[in-house]
Amino acid sequence: AYLGWFDSFAEVDALLTAADELDMHIITSCTELDADPKNVIPAMTAHPSFYGFHIEDEPEVSEFEWLANKIEVIRKYDKDHPCYVNVYPNWAWGGEDAYLPKLRSFLKTVPVSFLSFDNYPIKRIAGSTQVRPDWYHNLEDIRTAAREKKMNFWAFALALSHSTNEATYPVPTIGELRLQQFSNLVYGAVAFQYFTTWGIIQNQGTTPVYKDVALVNAELKQLEKIFLGAEIMNVWHTGAVIPTGTQKLNALPKGIKSVKTSDEGAVVSFFYNNGKKYIAFVNKSCLGGMDLMID
Repeated sequence: AYLGWFDSFAEVDALLTAADELDMHIITSCTELDADPKNVIPAMTAHPSFYGFHIEDEPEVSEFEWLANKIEVIRKYDKDHPCYVNVYPNWAWGGEDAYLPKLRSFLKTVPVSFLSFDNYPIKRIAGSTQVRPDWYHNLEDIRTAAREKKMNFWAFALALSHSTNEATYPVPTIGELRLQQFSNLVYGAVAFQYFTTWGIIQNQGTTPVYKDVALVNAELKQLEKIFLGAEIMNVWHTGAVIPTGTQKLNALPKGIKSVKTSDEGAVVSFFYNNGKKYIAFVNKSCLGGMDLMID
């Protein structure tokens, strides 16, 4: 699927027409969607490739009511296609402690079809690779809010390098992509997004990241039969340092006598699917292997 929004309906219509021939799904919007929804919405949804309406990316709390009104207008003309809003990570909206209440307020106010968020945890500072310590807390809050609403959630990985005053966000390695998407998976994500297309395809050709994204997507697809539709019961962490807002693995599920990992640790997910119980481990280091001893 491709996500992108445009100034004119003519651009959206051309994109959807091309995608109709390519067996793609498109999430999109244009300025005419607000100005003339009665005519634009049926024209968009008539395309087989149309998947959903892009409403907003990273809205402020003050925009929640406006988003709800915008979706209400769309629902007058289309009740079937998802309305997509992607929310901030937990360094916004007042920070970690205020994030979950704001997330609950968002879901109470804005009638989205699923919860989507972005948080790009891999950064380089003075040449050292670091994982944002608040990232796992963000996944905890997203999982909590989505479960309370009985709603699926979508999550991101970073595919495009960029810099801020704080740090450099690098061109991702295969290990960094796996860490992000497999952690998203074991926390319960059902859709896996990449920021941005420009990091994967440029100037009518592919970037070096393309092959790694294709490989990670293929690996995720192989795990679909185990994870899709799963009920994630618990997520724990092992290692020398347990991230803020997460649970340390103390009590093991029945059938597991002992678990030991190296100091970097693992994300440990316990879940049910199709009458079976599963336990999954994700190495928390994107730089090397992890020792796992399990009885």
